[in-house]
Amino acid sequence: MNTAGTWSYESAPVTMLCANVPDGPAAPTLQLSALDLILLDWEPPLFDGGSPILGYSVWIQAAGDADYLLAYNGTQNPATTSLAIREYNGQPLEIRSYSILVRAYNWVGVSPDTAVALTLIVAAPSSAAYSTVEGEIFMVDVDGAHTGLAASAAAVPAVVTL
Repeated sequence: MNTAGTWSYESAPVTMLCANVPDGPAAPTLQLSALDLILLDWEPPLFDGGSPILGYSVWIQAAGDADYLLAYNGTQNPATTSLAIREYNGQPLEIRSYSILVRAYNWVGVSPDTAVALTLIVAAPSSAAYSTVEGEIFMVDVDGAHTGLAASAAAVPAVVTL
């Protein structure tokens, strides 16, 4: 209390950050699929949770396997939004179906999985590659001709086989 009989206590201003986990990134986009390579990219989440994105992790699951495996741990590298996958569970990619999810990280924690997993079949060079994105199935054969591409899937990026 001061001499006038009132309190004159001043405190320093306090700044608070109210944040949450980020939204999940959109489904990854397939750029290239070959027998020994899956090349994909993704967009950052629309909402970062009020805290900057610190990085991403990419998870892959082969058809018939129970769990997703970590394919890339970029939780401290926010600039990386593309990835080349050449192995699954420490082995070269095989001719089989794979599902891929991306998660975003900020100071608060980890986002939910991508809204829709990218699912594709890694195919031999002499065959075709199939992919599903948001439920649409499309195929591009070896010479690049679209086969069975639904009109509603026209915005889906092409799959290229080598």
